[in-house]
Amino acid sequence: MSIQELVDGLTLECLHNDQLLVYTFSTAQREAVDAWYDSVAGLLQGWSRSNPFLMVVDASAAMLIPTPYARQRSNDLSKLNPDITGRTALIIQDNLTGQIFRFLLSQLQRTSKAKRDRQAFTTRAEAIAWLEELLTL
Repeated sequence: MSIQELVDGLTLECLHNDQLLVYTFSTAQREAVDAWYDSVAGLLQGWSRSNPFLMVVDASAAMLIPTPYARQRSNDLSKLNPDITGRTALIIQDNLTGQIFRFLLSQLQRTSKAKRDRQAFTTRAEAIAWLEELLTL
């Protein structure tokens, strides 16, 4: 397990021999959103189609709200290599902001052609357990 700070406000943790990625946001500033986009886009470009792409996006930090810019970048990512299967687990707070995240996630799930399922959770343990169901250990 390794944790890397990509930019101020965004870390990447690699679990299960880099088969499961955990991005943790503490800010929704463009620099963090762009670093996340660049990291995920780069990984998707070289990802083996034989392995599911498993990613956690932890947006549960206090005062973190979904910005239109972050939403657009998420939409852009969903269009990259749509044939790669996998799952994205979004960790949210159990409050109004979390409900907004959940609504936006459901919109993305409906409109995306990607073969990657998305689901929201309020705990890290639940999110990771859902992703681990697809792990090839």
